[in-house]
Amino acid sequence: MHTNRIEMKQLRSTGHHLTGLFQHHIPASAIAEPFLAFDETTTRESIRQCMEQHDFDLVGIRSGGRVIGFVHSNQLDGSVDERMMRFDETKMLDESASLSQAIAIFADHYASEKKDCYVFIRFLGEVTAIITKGDLQKIPVRIWLMGLLSLLEMQFLRIIRLWFVGNRWKNLNIVSRKNLGQANKIFDGRKRKGQSIDLLECLYWIDKANIVAHIPNMAEYLGYNKEVAEQKFLEFNHLRNDIFHGFDYLSNHWSKLFPLIKEITGILQNLENINQKEDLNSSLA
Repeated sequence: MHTNRIEMKQLRSTGHHLTGLFQHHIPASAIAEPFLAFDETTTRESIRQCMEQHDFDLVGIRSGGRVIGFVHSNQLDGSVDERMMRFDETKMLDESASLSQAIAIFADHYASEKKDCYVFIRFLGEVTAIITKGDLQKIPVRIWLMGLLSLLEMQFLRIIRLWFVGNRWKNLNIVSRKNLGQANKIFDGRKRKGQSIDLLECLYWIDKANIVAHIPNMAEYLGYNKEVAEQKFLEFNHLRNDIFHGFDYLSNHWSKLFPLIKEITGILQNLENINQKEDLNSSLA
């Protein structure tokens, strides 16, 4: 009974709850950096030296005491006036905006531009901060991605327990002998400590995902065939490993990051829509 209470308490968390947290409680400013700006009369050589010294990609240009645009580090071969770019309103947020709004801008412009993007933060109508691609590696974003992947793992566990009685998932023979042996070691160790868990919980993330992919018609319910589902789950697992181990996940996954996030969110929502065994049977019929 104790185990069931723990499981139900955990599954009250959903992708919707996680999104709500980042929409209402984590501001975009949590990952922003102050936006350096120069007066329009500053020489381009002075600007270039400062940008090289601080490794800035772009800086603001100020006129009449207000920041009116910006220049890129690779566009200082002409006059500042000639090279200055005006702010794009679609990449601007007020200082009260949420982190999820900033991520949405990156996703939208990544899809159309396939290159780096910037989000500018306004305070009292003036640009005072900037979010760059590198800022997406900061802890608030990592926590959000960790949360999505952890919720997906919780749904994997729930769906497997709905479909299989006990450890009958082992009859699929898709968990390697090595991985199953490692899971048994973890299971035995935790049982000796008096923890209320089962063998399934001790499997690697990717093994749980592959078990779900092999439930009849599950891949199709999620919008794939079995082979594609396995490949997608493998991509999710690589992203998960880089995030959880503190690696540079942007370098390894930038070209697919936002499509992956969209797919993870979609799969999570589809699995959350299955509330009980009858729903599962109906969905997979």
